[in-house]
Amino acid sequence: MNLVELLDATAARQPEHPAIIGPADDEKLSYAQFRTWVDETAEVLSRHGVRKGHCVGLHCPSGRNYICLTYAIWRLGACVVPIPTELSAEEKMRVCEGIALDYILSDRGGKGKLAPAFAEPSQGIDGFIWIAPAKRFRDRPPGFDQVNAAFIRFTSGTTGTSKGVV
Repeated sequence: MNLVELLDATAARQPEHPAIIGPADDEKLSYAQFRTWVDETAEVLSRHGVRKGHCVGLHCPSGRNYICLTYAIWRLGACVVPIPTELSAEEKMRVCEGIALDYILSDRGGKGKLAPAFAEPSQGIDGFIWIAPAKRFRDRPPGFDQVNAAFIRFTSGTTGTSKGVV
C-alpha cells in the first residue's frame, strides 16, 4: 500500500479524525477534508498537464499546503522534487538543472526566483500556488520510468556535491 492508498483507507475509516494539525486553528484538516483537498488539487494539476511519471518541482514553504500538494502530485503518480524555499536562487536553479523536471509548482513569493527554469510563463492555479512547464536541462537516466519514483531529494551526502537521491 502506498501513502495515497493509506490516506484513502484512513479517510474512509475515520473521516473526522484530524489528519493535519497546524499551529493555527485554520490549518487543521480532518482526513475527509485532506482527501478532498488532495483530490481537487490533483484534478487541477491534471488539467495543467501533470501526469504519471512526471517529475514536479515543489517550491513551497513547509506546512499544510506543502503536505497537500505533495499528496496531490502523488495522487497523479508523479514524483515530487522539493525545491527548498530557504535555498539561494543559484541553489534552486541547480536543483532545476540537476533533475529533468516536467513542471514546477511555486508559492506566490517564489515564482519570480524560479522564472529562469520555466519553459512558459507560470499560471496561478489558486490563491497561493503557481504552475509552469519546466525547461529541460537534461534527460532522465535510462530506466528511470521503471523505478516509479515518488520523491527525489537533493543532498550533498559525503561528497559535498549536491545530487538527487530517489
